[in-house]
Amino acid sequence: MTLRAGPDGVSEVQPGTAAMSMMPPDVASFEDIITTLCHYIWLFETREAAEYWTAENPDTFVVSVAEGFEIARRMTDTVFAEVLGADRAHAIGSNR
Repeated sequence: MTLRAGPDGVSEVQPGTAAMSMMPPDVASFEDIITTLCHYIWLFETREAAEYWTAENPDTFVVSVAEGFEIARRMTDTVFAEVLGADRAHAIGSNR
């Protein structure tokens, strides 16, 4: 698989059928983000493969790679708002 992304979003995904799994952020614990969120975010060659995996992993769901990027961007902006203050996070988010 090939995935290229930058601050403005996903610029290339190969194969074009790729999808990814996600875990709702409200299920995750920021005290243990790796095992409660990151361990459930995977790339798959097809949506069908992602759906098979999410069927075995409660609370997960399937999104396109572009949707996953947007979810991650919004979550990151929220974290930056807490760390840097709302004005700074808004400025970071508005540069997109």
